[in-house]
Amino acid sequence: MTDIVTPPTIAAMPPAPQLTDTQADFNSKAFATVGAFPAFITQTNQSAAATRQNAVAAEERATGAQGSAAAAVTARDVALAARDQAAAAAQSAINAPATRATSATNEAISAGQKWFATQPGKSWIGGEAVVVASQTDPVGKRLYGIVNDYNGSTGLLGVVVPPGGFRGSGTNAGWNISVTGSHDGVVLLGAGPGQGTQLLSIGWGAGAEGIVRPLVSVDGGHWGGLAGDWEVQEAAPPGKRGEFYMNAPPPGWLKANGAPVSRTTHARLFARIGTFYGAGDGSTTFNLPNDNGLFARGWDEFGTYDPARAFGSLQAPANMSHSHGGSTGVAGGHTHSGTADLAGSHAHTGTALNAGAHTHGVPQNRVAGGGGPASALKSEDTAGVDISTGVGGDHGHALSIAAAAAHQHALSINGVSDHAHVIAAEGAGESRPWNRAVLVCIKY
Repeated sequence: MTDIVTPPTIAAMPPAPQLTDTQADFNSKAFATVGAFPAFITQTNQSAAATRQNAVAAEERATGAQGSAAAAVTARDVALAARDQAAAAAQSAINAPATRATSATNEAISAGQKWFATQPGKSWIGGEAVVVASQTDPVGKRLYGIVNDYNGSTGLLGVVVPPGGFRGSGTNAGWNISVTGSHDGVVLLGAGPGQGTQLLSIGWGAGAEGIVRPLVSVDGGHWGGLAGDWEVQEAAPPGKRGEFYMNAPPPGWLKANGAPVSRTTHARLFARIGTFYGAGDGSTTFNLPNDNGLFARGWDEFGTYDPARAFGSLQAPANMSHSHGGSTGVAGGHTHSGTADLAGSHAHTGTALNAGAHTHGVPQNRVAGGGGPASALKSEDTAGVDISTGVGGDHGHALSIAAAAAHQHALSINGVSDHAHVIAAEGAGESRPWNRAVLVCIKY
């Protein structure tokens, strides 16, 4: 016998984005709503399956409850209730997500008030931005508008399309209506407050990287381009310079190495820089800027810090004026010699004073008659006799030297041969700060 099960709880959908929301809140709610759809549909299907199982179980029990009419009636009532619940769940699944619908209304592709007969029970809210796209030509025929009325019982939806908020012309009788839609493989979210007819696209880039972009009309003059009348406004527009810490450019970038590239393949970049950095082969290619080994310097168009500088021009290396200190090498070592001439030759004169006058006694041993010393010496007395003087006492003589007239000496210093002093050089072949080699690229 089939078991009776408890149907799973269907989680409430997140709040739908409102026109009065900020751009960030609008985006957050829109993403949350889109992200909740898979779980909502799964839970709805599970609930429908459970109620159907309960209906089968109830039918089985009603059939087997032959012994009690009351029990049979109760089982029948349970089965009928389960049937109704399953039908309601199925209808909810059909209507999910609650902000998407279809309409067969024949409406003109133009600005103004539009009315669409859609499914009842939706969650359209006044002020919500919607995309109304043709089921047969969703790219070429579409309306961008704001919900201003919705009857949940009848499903009648009112949308105001502002001037310029449409693509294509004529009328159309089959529509897909949603805050999201399909455009060139991306998801389009309706405009937020004050954004007019602009849309937010969510999709994938050429390198499978996620991309979120606002789409605006060409008249807005934004960067990028798609087929038709719409362009892409990107965070990194064509022509932007980027530096990367890997040795290969990421998707959407080219090495800024001066190489020639196709004007067709890289049409968006060619539209921005043209042949400014080189004309390539003159017809099918153009040159990229070559930033190999170069620093970037902000263009001083008013000449305050970098006078007379043209945009995109190369600047030769230069050193700021400065001074050097140094020491002489041994190669210049030398000596000087010289002599003084005789021009200053002179003499000094002087006399000794008599302040030290004194006498010396001469003793003799010859005995005169009577035993006393002789009073005089005769020549014969001294012949062959040594005579010595006695000590006269310590004394000194004063010496006075006359001063010479003022004079000078001439000095001649010999010259040496020519010689040089050497100041040693230092440094490399260029002036540069500390730096790191990175990959410089350009966005295309």
